[in-house]
Amino acid sequence: MENLKIMVAVPTHDQHPAMFGYDLAQMMAFTVANLMGGQKPPIAAVNLAYCTGTYIHSARQELAEVAMEQGADFVLWLDSDMRFPKDLLARLLKHNEDLVGINYSQRKVPPEFVAIKDMLKGQRCVTAPESTGLEQVEGIGFGGVLMRTAILGRLPDPKENGPWFFYRWRDDTKTMVGEDIYFGELLAEAGVKILVDHDLSKECRHIGTFEYGVEHAMTSYEKVEPDGPDNEQ
Repeated sequence: MENLKIMVAVPTHDQHPAMFGYDLAQMMAFTVANLMGGQKPPIAAVNLAYCTGTYIHSARQELAEVAMEQGADFVLWLDSDMRFPKDLLARLLKHNEDLVGINYSQRKVPPEFVAIKDMLKGQRCVTAPESTGLEQVEGIGFGGVLMRTAILGRLPDPKENGPWFFYRWRDDTKTMVGEDIYFGELLAEAGVKILVDHDLSKECRHIGTFEYGVEHAMTSYEKVEPDGPDNEQ
């Protein structure tokens, strides 16, 4: 890998969490300082591309087409509700794979991992404390994914066959497939492997919101009878 052109692609709504912005700035600064100017792997340019809008699948499709137009060698997909270490891009690049990303928790209770090991069986890829290295999966969330742009040329022409990122209902599993899993299905048909980096996954977080009620505050208190004359034996 020499003189790479990287596009950091961020599909988002009008606003995003402050800590995502902090991690993004840290990563961009680290990348410029450590991966440009003759160090390994050498990067000739790293560009940041935002696409704001209501529909995430439309934003992803637009960003993918921009990456091809700009001649980017790789696209680093980042969702604007993620937290990640500053060397995220550097570590994903070292794998030199067509598509490799992180596994992380969904924002629901009870939580599940986003990466799918077996679509038909509904089996999730588990990043356990002992999990390490790379593992092949059938689908992955795009919260943090490095993709070689050239693989898009192996997919059906979106102008003739519809967008690469979309939603659909699967009759075999009776589930709705999101735009990232839909994209993974197209990759599988094209013979592209999807990989999860377990070690990096453990250092990333999915930012969510939580409504706190009095029942949560009560867990910090013990029921203690008040001291006073009425309680004296």
